[in-house]
Amino acid sequence: GFVGWQERLKGSKNVGYYSVGVLPEHRGEGYAKEAVAKILSTKSAGVDEVRAMIVHTNAASRRLAESLSVPVEII
Repeated sequence: GFVGWQERLKGSKNVGYYSVGVLPEHRGEGYAKEAVAKILSTKSAGVDEVRAMIVHTNAASRRLAESLSVPVEII
């Protein structure tokens, strides 16, 4: 799997977005939450806010963002 970070200017704010991917055979084991929590703890201080950009059909990613209190942008 992977975890990534991207920053974008949205108006006058610097917004951080995380990305995460977990191989199907390892989903549901908490790896995504652990990885995203770690990247948020190291990167979020450098941005004005953090958001998750999630495809509308990805319910698991929406639940992950909610569990980490990260606002979601549905695409």
